[in-house]
Order: sequence, then structure tokens, then C-alpha cells
Amino acid sequence: MNWVERRANRENALDANASIVWDQVRVALQDACESYNSRYCPGRHEVACNLENGNRLLITLTEFREGFDPQTSEVFDLRPTSRGARLFVKSGDGQHSGTA
Repeated sequence: MNWVERRANRENALDANASIVWDQVRVALQDACESYNSRYCPGRHEVACNLENGNRLLITLTEFREGFDPQTSEVFDLRPTSRGARLFVKSGDGQHSGTA
């Protein structure tokens, strides 16, 4: 089998199982956020993991300091695109962003 056939087979397998893989990734990330909150965040900061439209997962870290407004420091935006899944990372100050 040549490389073109191998690539076509790989793409077909990914297309056929994409929804299953996405559900597994989503559940793992949501569970990790819940575990992090329960073990490391009592009253100091909180990680929120929100599913939007079934295809987009937003993860934010909000820090709570006494005497200050809550500060959202980072947003991780995981969503499928036409070129595969993309992770968009933005800082709370809006000055840093990028994709992975």
C-alpha cells in the first residue's frame, strides 16, 4: 500500500470515529477540571469547563483575591476546524493569544 492509500485510510478512520474521540476528550477534560477544583481550589481560584454547541470546549481559570475583583487569567478554547482540532489560547489581559 502506498502513502496515498495509507493517508486515505487514516482520514477515513478519523472521520468515522471523530465523534467518539471528541466525546472521550471532552469527558476527560471536564473530569480533570472538576478534580482540580476539588483538590486545589478551595476559595482561591476556579477552573470552569464549559461545553458550547457540543463542538466547542472553553476552559477558564479565574483567580479570587481578597479585596480584588475576580481575575480571569487564561482561556483555552478547543474546537474542531476544517483542518482538525485546534486549541486557541488567550490570556485574560487580551494581549497574548495563539493556536496550537
